[in-house]
Amino acid sequence: MKKLSILLNIGLIVFIAFQYFGKTESIEGIQFEDLTYEQALEKAKKENKGVFIDFYINNCGPCERLKREIFIRKQVGEIYNERFVNIKFNVENDPEIGKRFNITRYPTLMYIDNAGEIMHSFAGFKNKDEFIAEADKAKKYPYKIIKQWETEEHTLELSYKYLGVLKEMYKMPEYTALLLELTQKRENPYDQETFKLLEELIYQPTDTCFKFMVAHQDEFRKSVGHSVDSLINYHIVLNMRSEILNQDRLQRAYERLNEHKGPYADMLNEVLNAENVLYKGDISRYLKQVIAIGKKYQSKYPIVWYLAAEGHGMYQLFNNKLNSDQKQKIKFIADKAHDYKADFHTTTYKAFACYLLNDKEVYNNLIASLDYDDFRVKISIDEFLKYNNQQ
Repeated sequence: MKKLSILLNIGLIVFIAFQYFGKTESIEGIQFEDLTYEQALEKAKKENKGVFIDFYINNCGPCERLKREIFIRKQVGEIYNERFVNIKFNVENDPEIGKRFNITRYPTLMYIDNAGEIMHSFAGFKNKDEFIAEADKAKKYPYKIIKQWETEEHTLELSYKYLGVLKEMYKMPEYTALLLELTQKRENPYDQETFKLLEELIYQPTDTCFKFMVAHQDEFRKSVGHSVDSLINYHIVLNMRSEILNQDRLQRAYERLNEHKGPYADMLNEVLNAENVLYKGDISRYLKQVIAIGKKYQSKYPIVWYLAAEGHGMYQLFNNKLNSDQKQKIKFIADKAHDYKADFHTTTYKAFACYLLNDKEVYNNLIASLDYDDFRVKISIDEFLKYNNQQ
């Protein structure tokens, strides 16, 4: 009887705690309502609020992280519940809503006024302070500039103001089209400034900006040298790396690369061949080929180490049981790539190589230099440590 009483008391405590903490999270965080877009808009009109929409998909790390770390925050909830009717859509379950709002990246967070106009949107994870700042950006919706654009002559000054509005509102197709239009009006439309603007907008070879870059690569080369070849070939190879498992598709990939024959084409053909060897499971031969390619081209094209290391092959290596010689070769490649360009990829490669060689101090210093709020960093480190601590 005494044991039964104890169990009942424990059960009651757990139930009360669950009720309390569950309600606290729900009350303090963002209150998402089960409404259609039209219902949310109607409610927003009655309450003189805007509409906040979270567009997400399944198995999306940044989507889950927003839900787990940001949406439940009290300060975030206070601001968003006061200003917006909050709704969310799983675009995998409702693809039509994604098409309606031209959603291509996840999560996309969108702020709409109660007349149905998009005030602001962004994609990806933000920390608490950044997420609150995004709501403030929606308050500063540039009605005046948009009205001017709709009613006045499109002067160069107004065009650049409106360009900034499009970027802020994440209307990327319109932003890209206007940017390219304005680019053509510049005294030198193929200078370094234009190159850097377009570089930020290119994600894959089908992008409008990429096609513009390819069409005018000779003109850009006069301003930025072989950087244009590096960019073009980098995106072609990045897009092709998923095809190296299939020999027929690999051959077509080589053909596409050679359509844009630049100074890096032959070198990248060799890099792809090496990765094809790796995906067939021959790690030692892969490492030997990569080092040979690097030494062959490094004096002429120092970027060779970066392009060789930046592929999926290097990540795959760390999920294998490696011998001492293989670890040393990986460290050699990682050092060369990191010396050329110290970014997220090369820093993690070098850190992981140091970890494998038991140089934990350098590993810790390199990891500390990364932005741990970048979700890629956390996932990469967690997966690497999980695998290697099981060995």
